[in-house]
Amino acid sequence: GEVAQVLMVANEVTDLRAAEQERFDAAIAQRGMLVQEVHHRIKNNLQGVAGLLQQASARYPEVAPILAEAVGQLHAIAQVYGLQVGSGGPVELAGLLQAVAQSVQRTFSRTIDFAALGMEPRRWRLPETEAIPVALTVNELLTNALKHGGDAPVRCTLATGDAEVAIDIVNRGCLREDFDRRTRGLRQRARNVALHALATRGVSRVEIEARLVSRELPDDVVQDQISALERQGLIDDAELASNLVDKYVTRQGLGRRAAAEKMRQRGLSASVIAGALDGLSSEDESARLREVAQDRARVLGSLAPDVAKRRLVAYLQRRGYSGNEIFSVVDDVLR
Repeated sequence: GEVAQVLMVANEVTDLRAAEQERFDAAIAQRGMLVQEVHHRIKNNLQGVAGLLQQASARYPEVAPILAEAVGQLHAIAQVYGLQVGSGGPVELAGLLQAVAQSVQRTFSRTIDFAALGMEPRRWRLPETEAIPVALTVNELLTNALKHGGDAPVRCTLATGDAEVAIDIVNRGCLREDFDRRTRGLRQRARNVALHALATRGVSRVEIEARLVSRELPDDVVQDQISALERQGLIDDAELASNLVDKYVTRQGLGRRAAAEKMRQRGLSASVIAGALDGLSSEDESARLREVAQDRARVLGSLAPDVAKRRLVAYLQRRGYSGNEIFSVVDDVLR
């Protein structure tokens, strides 16, 4: 029962562990480089989009104020990703505020005084999900301060405490003597409603008016907004009618009567509809009638001749075609 022999095996793993650690460190470094590259590209792409919007605002001055607001927001978001290129982690709040302030300065060619006060202001950091809303909010406040504060200086201050921070944006702004806070809010609301409607499709004057009235906006606000949109070319019933003729007649193959009825349902006046339909010749109408009849006749080919004729005539009438020409075309295509 005595132990006669003990066998022990030992391996030196120091180099192996060191190699594994080096591979791990290299993978972490590579991941960090990739993340920074992604942030760098996002920043460049955002700035590229902002540049395109600035070019568009120069070509279309009627929408320049709206595009300028979007450009400022893009620059603010780009600052977040630009700061992450160097840090690779949460964004330093003081650096973010300073970067946004500098971006707004470049846009307006005005000076914004920035200061970070308190104990260790540089230790406060934000994750990306919180940094972007903060950047957008600060950008909006600084922009409004410069746009509506006259020549008064603007100051942005970050004040930090033990467990909280405060961002102060201060300027000596003033309102016009005739400024009506209630009316201004209603006018802005009316514009937002109108632009939202225009973003989905072309709308007529009547459709915009109905949309604004449904929001219980005062009549004077509604009419002022419609007049402004017409001056800017954002509402043009004649252009809308021309586009609808192309849609209903050229692409959908409707006759003049059906196309006119659909345009009346969109709130277009009889004179505008007539002007848009004047460009259609009787030869074009006849050609479209024959093309529509031929397409439909293929579907009805298995029916008895009298049934096919009756259904094809009814179909063409529903499509807005009328007159004796229907019967002659139907007789031709069903032979």
